[in-house]
Amino acid sequence: MVGRERDRRAPPYVSYKSWETFLDRVRREVLPLPLPQRFDTSVWRRLSFSGSTESAIKSCLIFLELTTVDYRPSQRMERLVATDSDEERQSILRSLVEERYRPVLGDIDLLRATRGEVRNAFLRAGSGPETSDKAVSFFVSFSQEAGIGLHPQLTSRVPTARARRRVSPERTKRLQETENIDFHQAKTESLSIPEK
Repeated sequence: MVGRERDRRAPPYVSYKSWETFLDRVRREVLPLPLPQRFDTSVWRRLSFSGSTESAIKSCLIFLELTTVDYRPSQRMERLVATDSDEERQSILRSLVEERYRPVLGDIDLLRATRGEVRNAFLRAGSGPETSDKAVSFFVSFSQEAGIGLHPQLTSRVPTARARRRVSPERTKRLQETENIDFHQAKTESLSIPEK
C-alpha cells in the first residue's frame, strides 16, 4: 500500500497520446455534465483502456488533483473536459503545471533546464528508474500544451542506443562457415603462382 501511495505522488508517466484519448473519450462517452460523482469501474469499462493504461491514467488524475484518491472528479476536471476554448484549456493546464509540478521541480528554471535535471527531480519525487523518462516526456508535452516555455534541450529526445539483434546459433554457425570458406579461398588464391 505504501508503494501505491508513493506512486500516486510521483509524476505521472502515462503517454500523452493516451492522456488525450482519455479526455476525448470522457467528452464523448461521459458528457454532458455533470460528470459522474465517481469514476468507478462502470465508467472505466465504458472508457475501455487496457489495465496498465487505465492505472497510469488514474495515477495521473490523482497527481494532478483532477480527482480525489477515490476518483471523484474535481470542478477543475469538469472545466477541463467541458471547455471548447483553447485559451481556457491552456490556462487550466498552466495552473496545473504551476501547482502540481513546481513542488517537484523546486527552483529548476524550465527555460534553461535539461532532461537530466528534470528526470533527477522526478526520481527524487518517487518516479521509478524505468518510468522516469516516460514521466519527463509526459511533463514536456503537458507543458507545451500549457504554453510554458521550455529549453530546446528539454524538448528534444535523447537518442537511445540501438539494441543489438540476437543472432541464432544456427545463423552464427552459417556465418562462421561462410567466413571460413572465404578465408580459405583467399588464402589459396594468394598462394597460387600465376603461370608464365
